[in-house]
Amino acid sequence: MVYWSGDYDNGQCIKWAYIPVTKPLLTSLLNKEVSFHDAFHRSDKLYLATIYTNEVGRSPKVELLNTTNKHLVNLPPVDFEIDLEEACIV
Repeated sequence: MVYWSGDYDNGQCIKWAYIPVTKPLLTSLLNKEVSFHDAFHRSDKLYLATIYTNEVGRSPKVELLNTTNKHLVNLPPVDFEIDLEEACIV
């Protein structure tokens, strides 16, 4: 699962937070037993992808975040939800 963390360094790069999704986690999210906020904040496999603009000229990077650096990026807020009816395309 991916969450757009935002633009950083005056628009020089964007960051995306990733966590692996298992069937039990997906079920818990869909049943609202676990929030997106908790899923990202509690994950022990929280990755951050950083993509730079062409002007910066740096290669994209992916890093594993931990308790000492996960506070440096925006993760889903407590009230973050996905409306499944709006998200589903029929």
